[in-house]
Formats: sequence, C-alpha cells, structure tokens
Amino acid sequence: MYSDTAGVAGTITGQGTLGGAPAYEVTTASGDKRVIPADQAIPYGQGPDTRELSPEEARLIESGRLRVGDTKTVFGVTYRLNENHRWERVDEEAPLDPEAAYRQQVFQAAQRALEAGKKLGVRTHLRYWPLDRPEQLAFRNGQLYLIDRGQAVAIAGLTLDDLAGQVGVSRPKRDEGPDPAIEAERQRQAEAQADKRWRDFVDKRFGGDQEAALAAYEENNRQRVMADQSPLSLDEFVQQAAAPSPGPAESPWERLGATRQDGFIVLKDGREVTYNHRKRIEVGSVYPSGAPDSFSPAIKLRVEGEPKFENGKKSPPKASDLAWRVVCVFPSGQELTVSAALPRKDALGKAERLLENPKLLVGKLEPVLAKDFPKDHQALADAGMFAPPAPATPPAPEPAPPANGGEYRDVGEKIGGARKDLAALQARAKEEGFRLSLTDLETLEQDPAIARRLLTRDNLVGKPLEFAAELRANSSAGVGFMATKILSRVESSPADTPQARRAFALGLHRLGEALRGAKDVQGLKGAMRELAAEYNGFYKAGSAPQCAPFV
Repeated sequence: MYSDTAGVAGTITGQGTLGGAPAYEVTTASGDKRVIPADQAIPYGQGPDTRELSPEEARLIESGRLRVGDTKTVFGVTYRLNENHRWERVDEEAPLDPEAAYRQQVFQAAQRALEAGKKLGVRTHLRYWPLDRPEQLAFRNGQLYLIDRGQAVAIAGLTLDDLAGQVGVSRPKRDEGPDPAIEAERQRQAEAQADKRWRDFVDKRFGGDQEAALAAYEENNRQRVMADQSPLSLDEFVQQAAAPSPGPAESPWERLGATRQDGFIVLKDGREVTYNHRKRIEVGSVYPSGAPDSFSPAIKLRVEGEPKFENGKKSPPKASDLAWRVVCVFPSGQELTVSAALPRKDALGKAERLLENPKLLVGKLEPVLAKDFPKDHQALADAGMFAPPAPATPPAPEPAPPANGGEYRDVGEKIGGARKDLAALQARAKEEGFRLSLTDLETLEQDPAIARRLLTRDNLVGKPLEFAAELRANSSAGVGFMATKILSRVESSPADTPQARRAFALGLHRLGEALRGAKDVQGLKGAMRELAAEYNGFYKAGSAPQCAPFV
C-alpha cells in the first residue's frame, strides 16, 4: 500500500516511467488507476512530520468542533493538532508516568475552561501569569508549558497544583505501600493472639497436656487427608475446635417471634387494613401449647373501627371518627364481640391485655364456646386448647362418731366469714368486665369505704357506651342510642349512706332490666312509663318528687 503527498492511496499494480522518471501504477480502493512519481510515493505507515490544515478542518476549528490535542490517522500515520494549528506526527509513545498524566489532565481541563470563556491564573515565585486564551498553554512530551512572548516556560511545583485547583483536578495520591514497621507489628500481634488461643485450647480441652493436643491435631489432619481434604494449620485447627457447635434448629414459631405463656403459644401481629370506611387491626393469636410447628386452630384477637355515623365521605374517616370494638375470631370464622364503643387507644389496650393473659382469655371463652359455638369448641379442644377436666374426687368418708358416743355441735361461724367474701369481691373487681350484683350489697357494707368506692353506675350496669353496645345484638340502633342518653343522665355514684347505696343499686338494676327488654323505640318508651309508675307508687305522697312518664 502506497500513497502520495496529496493523500491519494492505493495498491501498486505496476511500474513504469513518467516524464523519463521512475513511477508506480497505483490502483485505488474505488478501482481507479493512478500514476505516482516514485520520489513522491509514501509506503503505508510512513508520512511527513507535519501536514497543513484543509479548508474544512479550518472551518471546524473556527466552530470549536476541532480543538488543540485532537488526532487523526492518515494512511496508517497518526497526527495531533498542535497549538499552531498544524498537524504534527505522533509516534508511538510510552505510557505517561502518573505525574505526566496529571499534568496532561490539568492541561485538558484548563483548555476547556479557557475555551468556555473562564479566566485562569498561575502564580510563580517571580510573577502572576493571567490566562484568558487557550494558546497560552501547551503540553509537550509530558510537560505543561506557559507560552510567554512565543517562549515556552515549564509549569511545575505548586504553580501546577494552583492551576489544577482552579479547574477542579485533584493530584493523584501516591501508593507508597504499607509501612514495614506497621506490618511487622501487625504480624507480631497476630502471632501472639494465635499463641494465646493455643494455650487456652490446651488448658481447656487437654488439661495443659500439649503432647495430647498435638496428637489430636495430627490425627485430625490424617483423617482430613484420607477424606481428600486439605490439612489445617495449627491455628485453624484450634479455631475450628473452639467454634460453638450448632444448636437445635429454630422452630417456625420462634422464627415468627411467638412466645409461650401459661401453657399457650402467643403470636402477636399488628397488621392494619382499611376497607369500606372501616379499619381492622389484627392484634394477635393464641394457640395451644402442643400445637405442631404449623398453623393450627387458634383464637384470634382483632380490633375493628366502624364509622359512628354516615358522613358520605369517599376517603376513609380518621381514627377519631370511628367507634372501636374488640373481637374474638374462632377457627370457623365466627366472631364474638368482647367490648364495644371504645376509643381506639382503649380498644387496643384491652386487646393487648387479653393477649398477654391467654389463660384468662381462654378460661372466659370456653363456656361461651361450648354453649354458642360447639363446632369451634370441639376443634379447639381437639387441638389441646382447653385443659382436661379435673378427675372427679371421691366423696369424703363419713366421719367416725366421737369415741365417747356424744354428738357434733356447731361452735361458731365459718372461718373467714364476711371478711373473706369481701376480699374475694375486691379481687374480682380488678378483672375485665366486672359487674356488681344485688347479692353483693350485704358483703360491701361490711366496709363502707370499699362500698363507697366499688358501688358505682359503671360497676352495676357498665359504662353507657358499653351498655349500648351490648344492646345491639337484640335491639335496634335507636334503642342503643336512647339507652346511652338515659344512662348518661344517671349519677355515677350515690350518696354515702347504706340506704342511698341500696336504693341506687335497686333502681339501676331495674332500669337495666327495662332497657334490656326493649326491642325497639316504642317498647323502650313503654318500659319507661312503667318505671315512672313504679317510682311514683313506691313512695308516699309528698315524700319524693313526682316522675313524669317518659314520652
């Protein structure tokens, strides 16, 4: 392959003369045949040291698309555009050392900044050099130069870093390798730790007998070689022997974060779902303690919030717009409301307390399940949820007659007496859903202070909202609404006298019976009329204010 100085390239296909001088016949890539004087023929890979710009290249420089440092290849020869806007030949160069590469990077960044119109400057120990044109800088043979009145002045030292800081180029860090002193100290510490591990291993496993420990090490490596495994170093053997053995596999219950309490498995949840303007929070589940490592019949606790009234909003209402209830869900999907008409915080608190005391929860639900949900009761019983019934105790033998043939006599009251009953009543008052009955009045009056504290409206019939929620199952919504209003008008506690407390308890008991017996609003009005008649006929004329019938 040959070309001429004008750049016409092709393959020599013949030789001859041109004007009496030797010449070559060259066939171009397009098939044209040209005659090139032999003295102008240039073999492939060779070329002049410099080339002039073509008119097209000059226009590219003016438009900024061709810049100093760009390269091109002509017939196997690479040329670079220099600062004088001439193509100069680029011979194969050895890779730049890191410092020269850093200077070239600074030069290229400074050229771009100056072409973009940014003014730069370099300060030396002699003067300050303001830079505002790209041709003020040059890069040759790995060195960066300033062009001052046509003379090249090399940039080195801090002045180069000064220019690099203005164009955002950082000097590369030198890899000086690790410090021999630090490496030696690190090696010494590693050997000391390995020696300490070996001494501790020998003392703990072999009672200080190093020969026995070395024999065990050799035997271990012999077995590894027989099993086609690579032998261990002494320190690797010690660390492998000291590694704790894997414990029993973690059960699915433990992976889920379940805990065992009072003979039950308690798995807490916390998922919250919003649907149809309602919210539902899954609080957790109670499983029998003998449940296998999989889900089995359980009692689930859930808190649900329902709108207190229809507000016509398309977006879900706020938590404050909802009335919350605590629900138990059984294996068949049947639900039982435990508490209703509560604020969100109170409902969640009650559900979490029940979940933390699974024995109390299951004990209260078992009779309800046996009566109203027999299929769920049977499924839970088969899974071991309920404790087996206590074996029947044989009847106590008849006491032998006195040796002297006399007779037995009652010498006093039962041990504990009314005080024991009062203590049991106080303990029962701490349980969820505590209610006083009329039979508790006599026991309470044994201690007026306890009677004054426990005998309240809420302990007799429940809070108005809770009482209204209980009525929903057997009556209309209007009855629940009116019952809430009626109970809210009742004083929370009576006057501090035994007579007032007894009258308060009797009146509230009768009011509760009337409200529970009403199926609709008309029935409720009729019950209120009967109560007014009873009230007006109970007292003598003038001894109490007249009660107007409820209309």
